Amino acid sequence: MDDAEKKSGFWTSLPGILTGVAALITAVGGLTLGLYQSGGLGAKHGDAGSATRSGISSEKASTEASSGQPKADPARSNQVESRPSVVVTARDGSETTLFADNFHQTAQYDTQLHLLSGQAIAFDNIRSIEISKSFSDHAQVNITLVDGRTIEGSLGAGSSIYGFGGENELGNFSITVDHLKRIVFRH
Repeated sequence: MDDAEKKSGFWTSLPGILTGVAALITAVGGLTLGLYQSGGLGAKHGDAGSATRSGISSEKASTEASSGQPKADPARSNQVESRPSVVVTARDGSETTLFADNFHQTAQYDTQLHLLSGQAIAFDNIRSIEISKSFSDHAQVNITLVDGRTIEGSLGAGSSIYGFGGENELGNFSITVDHLKRIVFRH
């Protein structure tokens, strides 16, 4: 090879050209994405409320910074309150509110209460479940239906597989029948 061939530039070789084109595409893509996310290229499809949410977030951040305490997001709490819920009261009196649409009896994969008698009752038909007596292997319950009727029954107890669970805005929740006092459905 002579010196002229050795000194041919990086940009005249195929790997050099491909590298340059790739860098250019990456730069244009990054710039486009940045402008799109900042709103410089218009609103995102289906995101008409982004300006409102940004205002809430900025206001929330400034309130938290000045007071040191987080402020409740009114839009989020209205959404949580309007959603059907289940209030679970433990024996110690503590209450936890869960979303009704994912509330379930532990080891069951449906939206029904399964009694030891073999009877299953849809949660949609239940107003409340009250533990009346607890024993080592079962608990007697009084079930008030939406139509006002009351049914007595028994639930398994004494093991972690006998209980209830669900989710709320904080995450997952579960409680065993042994620690349960009452369940109230807010349809």
